[in-house]
Amino acid sequence: MKGLGAVLLILGAFLLGTRLCRERKRHEALLGELVQALTSMKGELQLRSAPLSELLDRPGGAKGEAAAFFAAVRAALPQLGEKSFAQLWQQELGCCLPDLDREEKEELERLGQILGRMDLEAEVQALSACLTYLSERLAEERRKAPNDRRVSLGLCLCGGLLLVIVLF
Repeated sequence: MKGLGAVLLILGAFLLGTRLCRERKRHEALLGELVQALTSMKGELQLRSAPLSELLDRPGGAKGEAAAFFAAVRAALPQLGEKSFAQLWQQELGCCLPDLDREEKEELERLGQILGRMDLEAEVQALSACLTYLSERLAEERRKAPNDRRVSLGLCLCGGLLLVIVLF
């Protein structure tokens, strides 16, 4: 029975480590989707001065959580008389993108406060600033990913082994 308990503890620790690795990979993918979508939005603004509703229609072929976020903001546009665009943007940001870090959400909130309210040049500058920030975060995530995965798995497995030693 002790052997089975030890195996289950180590297996649980391993599963925790793999879950942490999957969450980090998912966060990295979300940042990539947002960068791609915002790059497309910036290009549409610069080239065609596209209206906001058109910018939110699947920007850059966004997928996953990023696509769900932009679709939710687009679906909320009829509420513009009751709420400002910044409020709609922030509301959907909290609902659709809960996995973003606080700083990343703040940067996207700043973008939402400018979109639809300022002139074209200010919107492009806001998109550029947000893109720069998110691109840097994405590059940092990609740079740190291999080491962080090893550390996460290693710590979880060591914690599991320590529990086995202490309990048995």
